[in-house]
Amino acid sequence: AAASRSITAFGVPAGASTGPIGLTVGSQTAASSSPFIVDDTGLPPLIGGVSPTVAAVGDTVTVSGMHLKPLPDKTNVYLGDRVVQPSSITDAQLQFTVARTANSGHVAVQTPYGQAISAESVWVLPSGIAAANVTSSGYATVDQSSTTLNIGAAGQLGAVLFDATSGSWLSLQASAITTTASTISYSVYAPGNRLVVQGTVSSTSPSIHLPKLAISGTYVALFQPNTAGAQLTVGVQSNATLTTSVPTTVTTTTSGQSKRVLFPATVGQSLAFNIIG
Repeated sequence: AAASRSITAFGVPAGASTGPIGLTVGSQTAASSSPFIVDDTGLPPLIGGVSPTVAAVGDTVTVSGMHLKPLPDKTNVYLGDRVVQPSSITDAQLQFTVARTANSGHVAVQTPYGQAISAESVWVLPSGIAAANVTSSGYATVDQSSTTLNIGAAGQLGAVLFDATSGSWLSLQASAITTTASTISYSVYAPGNRLVVQGTVSSTSPSIHLPKLAISGTYVALFQPNTAGAQLTVGVQSNATLTTSVPTTVTTTTSGQSKRVLFPATVGQSLAFNIIG
């Protein structure tokens, strides 16, 4: 060890463990008021699971994993873009309560050794919707994976979560709709549970074209059959942008489906839109 009047430097020997630092000079001994942390992993956090994925304000969310608390008071937890305060935390599990200001989104855990982001999103329910009424939920990836909802009874809800960026033009496409209900209502919510659009969907009208998205984050589409249960598969697609004078093929995959395409234009410009086939 090396020492001066105000600084003492020493190497951490093999086999050292967490605890207070003691220093003896002559007959005088002093000990640190807080423990010196010896961490022999140095590994980034890992999130194994999040439960529940549908939560109301006041509910407790549990995050399981590894290396979530390598050092005291050095773990930061986020839900979407908001900081959350864990009510309990160990190296293998942490819990937090959903606040009124919470946004839906993925859970992120950050330590001095790295960051982990959950595969699942947590959807914070809008006011007036009970978690018990959401009987089916899933995550869809834009232009990639869809999710299937199995809504067991009339009045119950199915939820589809998807991440999107501001400025996007997206459409939801339903398929394989099986139900005896007379209508299936839908509502799409932006981060912060702001209602974006609502209406009804059916096998003859399975497409939902969203307005231009204003903010980035996790969006939620709710589906509710009125007189019976329902099963349906929901995907999220980005809208293609046409290039002037360049032919583009647009393909629908189910009966009744519609596709929206975008094209650039300027004020006063004359354009012709030709459909072939």
